[in-house]
Amino acid sequence: MKGFILGVSLVGNAIFGYHLIKENGILDDLNKQADGLSDKIEGKAKQVSGTVTDNNVDKIEGQIQENTGKSRETVQDLKEKIFD
Repeated sequence: MKGFILGVSLVGNAIFGYHLIKENGILDDLNKQADGLSDKIEGKAKQVSGTVTDNNVDKIEGQIQENTGKSRETVQDLKEKIFD
C-alpha cells in the first residue's frame, strides 16, 4: 500500500511540475532552443554531405540552415536576458 501511495504521489508531482513549466513558457523556450540546435546539426551534416559528394548546393543549403539555427539560439538567449 505504501508503494502505491508513493507512486501516486510521484505521478501527481510530475504532472504538477509539467503544468508549472508549461504555464511559465519554459517548455516553449526549450522547444525553440531544441529547434535551433536541430537546425545547426542538420545544416552541418548537409555541409559535410555536400563536401563529400562535391555538391555545392548542399554545402550552401547547409550553411544557411546552420546559420538559421545559430540565429534562433541567439534570439532565445537575448529573450532570456531581457525577460528574465
